Amino acid sequence: MLRPPDYIGSRPNRVGGCMILTDFIRRAPRRDLQIMLGLSGLSGAANAVLILAVNQAAQQVTTDTLPGAWDVAMYAGAFLAFFFGNKFALLRATQIIERLLQTLRVEIMDRLRGSELRRVEALGRKSLYSMISEQANSLSMTFPLLIDSLQQAVLMVMALIYLTWLSPYALGVFIIVILAASILYRALQREIRVLVERQIRRQMLFVDTLEPFLSGGKELRLNHKRSDALFVELQKRSLRLRETLVKVGDSWTELMLLGNGVTYLVIGFIIFYFPGNVSGYGTVVFQIIPVLLFSLNPLIRIAVMAPAFLQVDAGLSAVLTVRDQLTEVTPIPAETVCEKSAQYADFTEIRFEDVRFCHDSGGDPDSFTFGPLSLTLRRGETVFVTGGNGSGKSTFAHLLCGLHVPDQGMIRIDDTPVNEALAQAGFRALFSAVFVDYHLFDRLYGLEHVDPDRVNTLIVDMGLGDKLKYENGTFSTLSLSTGQRKRLALIVAILEDRPVIVLDEWSAEQDVHFRDRFYTEIVPMLAERGQTVIAITHDERYWGAADRILKFEQGQLVEDSKT
Repeated sequence: MLRPPDYIGSRPNRVGGCMILTDFIRRAPRRDLQIMLGLSGLSGAANAVLILAVNQAAQQVTTDTLPGAWDVAMYAGAFLAFFFGNKFALLRATQIIERLLQTLRVEIMDRLRGSELRRVEALGRKSLYSMISEQANSLSMTFPLLIDSLQQAVLMVMALIYLTWLSPYALGVFIIVILAASILYRALQREIRVLVERQIRRQMLFVDTLEPFLSGGKELRLNHKRSDALFVELQKRSLRLRETLVKVGDSWTELMLLGNGVTYLVIGFIIFYFPGNVSGYGTVVFQIIPVLLFSLNPLIRIAVMAPAFLQVDAGLSAVLTVRDQLTEVTPIPAETVCEKSAQYADFTEIRFEDVRFCHDSGGDPDSFTFGPLSLTLRRGETVFVTGGNGSGKSTFAHLLCGLHVPDQGMIRIDDTPVNEALAQAGFRALFSAVFVDYHLFDRLYGLEHVDPDRVNTLIVDMGLGDKLKYENGTFSTLSLSTGQRKRLALIVAILEDRPVIVLDEWSAEQDVHFRDRFYTEIVPMLAERGQTVIAITHDERYWGAADRILKFEQGQLVEDSKT
């Protein structure tokens, strides 16, 4: 199962706020940000003018005076400025955040495809899916709220300026209460951030528990004890997630109540204290109270939206941490890789010189260690690799293909060391492979100009003619049995026509007929084409089809024999 994503929350967050989110937004082009901020400021200021217009009109009504044309014009102009300023600010904000997220997604995927395989495997597939899709989408949905908060802040500042003109005493009360409330608010904000980070971790662990119920349905139905044990684990994780979500909700409620409490505290103090203690109070009471309401409402909205910002900030922190854990690569053009690979195309041998590799298991001293291995593979050989489970066969195949980089030792192609990025990329381009955990693509990416007739001929030859066709650049279906999918994967490897082909237990899922065909027809055909064939297999009865047998035990080569 997925390890607990301990990288969530590992990125420092200054002063418990949303500084990571702010820093991320600052990456947008300055002109776009200036336009967005200008429109947001205009909208907030226009909102304040609307309040002023309403207040003046209300004051006129109390004196039996009808609002004049100027009042109507001011209200209409402020409304239009507010409406269109808000609209275009939000439209610009959407463009900014989606451009930033698109750049981030592409950057992560570019780093992902260029990073060492074991680093990607250590991050975990589900956590990567969550980071790239769910957390980014959450930011996309929440960003308009940030623009609204900015407009509310402008509105509050304008309202406070107006309140200062109406009654400095009321402003003083407002500021004192807000400063006192802000202390409690900061404490709640820090608590919510911790809870949100815990929520993300527990939510990912819960989702990870769902996967076995979907992919392991047959096994669970055959073993009720296993099903019950897994269900108990799911209940535990669901309960822990619920407890965290309840705590987040409780803290959110406290923020809302804090805002409402501040509102009524300020208004109550002014209504009940000012009449007997502040001279001239009665003349402005009907103006102060609406202004206070308009001043406090933006503050409450900002406070209520704060948990959403903290949740997005924590998610963004996790996404950026994942990005930082992936290697920043300098893209190597495919043409350059092909040119480098062409330099190796006429190789005569591949040598392992004291190669060692350790599968990192979080500092476990008993982690599987492969090697040291010193070995020479000659061009055109057919080599069968055997050994028990966990003996190092697949690790050897990954090292051979350049998917893993040795921790110690050297791999050479002829006398050229494969020890830098371009050399490794060119070396990998010599190999086609069908691994145990292979992935089938729905089209021949990188082979777009292949002859469709040749593809369909191979499909028929592999006994798949009644199952699928290759047409319009795609395979008509990938809904095949495991053995049939492996045959289709082998077709793709054959079409790549690379000097070395690696087949990891390819025959294991084949019926008797195709298993026999593999050893008596397909392997000899690949050898006749001049390809070096490396096949991981347990079929001893067919070892005569190989030039050489390599046997591994506990990460060590214990047998290297010719047939």
